Amino acid sequence: MARPWERLRRGLLLVVVLAFACGVTRPAAAAGEPVVVATIHPLTAIARELAGNWIDGHTLLPPGASPHTFEPRPGQMRTLAGASLIIAVGQGLDDWALQLARSAQRADVLLVGDEVAAAGLGIDFSGDEEHHHGEPAEDPHRHGGAIDPHVWLDPVLVRDVIAPAIARRLAAVLPGREAEIEANLRAFQEELSRLDADIARLLSFPGSKAFISYHSAWRYFARRYGLEEVATVAGFPGREPSARWVADVVRTAREHGVTVIFAEPQLSPKAAETIAREIGGRVLMMDPIGGPGLAGRERYSDLLRYNAGMLADALAAAR
Repeated sequence: MARPWERLRRGLLLVVVLAFACGVTRPAAAAGEPVVVATIHPLTAIARELAGNWIDGHTLLPPGASPHTFEPRPGQMRTLAGASLIIAVGQGLDDWALQLARSAQRADVLLVGDEVAAAGLGIDFSGDEEHHHGEPAEDPHRHGGAIDPHVWLDPVLVRDVIAPAIARRLAAVLPGREAEIEANLRAFQEELSRLDADIARLLSFPGSKAFISYHSAWRYFARRYGLEEVATVAGFPGREPSARWVADVVRTAREHGVTVIFAEPQLSPKAAETIAREIGGRVLMMDPIGGPGLAGRERYSDLLRYNAGMLADALAAAR
């Protein structure tokens, strides 16, 4: 019997085929700008830093949704089918979009996770066993990729690998704007260098750098700034952890003196709240996605500053 996702996927692919048979057109842009579609908000935000109003930018993942649990709607096929450029993470994070892009025969898809992997800068999934508490957790078989896909959460990777890759593809769909895109890239890279230095200073205090995240989205950030993710609230986002898992996270929190448990706005905070009560701690929000209209989390740099501030508060509480 086909699993629910398989039935949904087949239905969505059928929608794509029917849409093309009826003559899908490109989404309307105010001045004929090329349509650029990203799977998650941070990638859209980076594209806008580089191309501004020269593109008609869209994000497939709606505000408040997680790429780990999202199921695309048939109405999004129209936007995807008409895109000049599709920017995705890849590495299993947003396969729901890549399957639809392939069905729409879109060849111009940029996978930023693959760019990081090709540069030899990805974090693989080995060495995670200490966080699994005897249960299956996030791994390459679940994500479908060779590396941790949360590559956008390291501003240096964005500066050196992801933003240049996006800039190259934007230049290809914006002929005549190459020099301006290159200038915007240089300015954005300078901003990211300042951001990196600011975060490094913010998190450079002595003492424990142990923290407990909702799920393993923060390994690139932790590697960059010398932090230690000692446990995760959930083995896989969107799936409630077992009682055994929760008990092990509580024990780990006590062993490391962790008093703040992180939740994420895209996912239920219930398990994080349970763990925080057990340790007499509190819950703070880290946000790997951000979104339009969210104060302090709309621009890419602001999103990273927000999360660095949350981590600094949590680590200060443990000192």
